[in-house]
Amino acid sequence: MNSPTAQRSLSHKSSVELFHIRLKTRLCIAFLCMFQFIPRMALIVQSFLTHAPAPAKVLLLSIPLAPTMAVIIGIEYLLFKKRGSGVLKYSQVVDIILLLSFMTDWFIILIDALEKVGKGSFSVSYLFAFTSFSWRVLVVTLFFQKWQLKIVLPVLTLALCTGYTIHYDPSQTYAILCKSLSGLFNVVFVIYVDDKLKWKTMWTNLQQ
Repeated sequence: MNSPTAQRSLSHKSSVELFHIRLKTRLCIAFLCMFQFIPRMALIVQSFLTHAPAPAKVLLLSIPLAPTMAVIIGIEYLLFKKRGSGVLKYSQVVDIILLLSFMTDWFIILIDALEKVGKGSFSVSYLFAFTSFSWRVLVVTLFFQKWQLKIVLPVLTLALCTGYTIHYDPSQTYAILCKSLSGLFNVVFVIYVDDKLKWKTMWTNLQQ
């Protein structure tokens, strides 16, 4: 039987290896953030060229967010390479910073689209502000380990859309709340179950 010291050493090594894998995944996310920066800039240029600066003013607020996330991820990776497991204790702080940055970037675009839809100035292209929610949720599952953090973005987004929908169509409040609560349960349940199954599988593999 392994001694408690050996077990702690093995647990520490496993934690470091898992963290290293997470950092490699985050580097891919950093690339995605910078790739997202390119079409965002293209939209701003196109907006000014077509003499429609109003959307660009909103988009300008989100411009620093993608590069900032990429820089944070890059610094975290370099510090891990230099100091090793010493950076693990700051991992949760970095998680929260990235989550806030990612949510802010998404909410700026979503609020802009919701405002235009609510005021009747709907454009078919605004649908992308809603459909991009799918890949953003997938990215969040790569960002974080804890399911509690994974559900923050979809839950807040659902709450935001619910609030706007009720504001512009209060006669459907009951139906809107029913749909919202159903969606909320589905999101939380799926992410929770996926998280538990993932960790159970990983723990089984480590034991083997």
